[in-house]
Amino acid sequence: LEHRSLPEIIDEELADGAVRDISFGTYIASGFVTHVLHTYLAAFPREQLRLHLFDDLARDPEAVIRDIFAFVGVDPSVPLDVSERHNSSGGTIANPVLRAAWTRSALVRARVRRFVPKAARDATFSVVSRNLVPLRLDPAVRARLVELYRDEVTSLGELLGRDLSGWQR
Repeated sequence: LEHRSLPEIIDEELADGAVRDISFGTYIASGFVTHVLHTYLAAFPREQLRLHLFDDLARDPEAVIRDIFAFVGVDPSVPLDVSERHNSSGGTIANPVLRAAWTRSALVRARVRRFVPKAARDATFSVVSRNLVPLRLDPAVRARLVELYRDEVTSLGELLGRDLSGWQR
């Protein structure tokens, strides 16, 4: 559970440098990926790499999966079921008591997971996530992030040969 505000997180990470080779456990630094991709492209021929954006996966998961199947030599005509969304979130749990109980029980839930049938886990999650409050990004924070990532988005778009200007709105 994160106790810092997003503006605090941005300030703290920028103080340590946003672009870094190891960005595990960061919020801001993990959004700078172009320099990492250049490392891979320097080591491997482009045709040995397959790069997909989350936007593509969200828009057409079956097409992305089939493309990856074909890329790694799996029959791309294998029947797929992409109807179920996993790890989906649409906000924060509205009831503060339920939110606290759910958040604080994460370690226990992880430990007993293998003993609880999937149907029971899914039903519990459905009840807990039934009434979510959408999270809103403050317009000033959004503007700051757009400016922070402006050059990165441009570089990534050039590297991928894709128009990512929609990310800068």
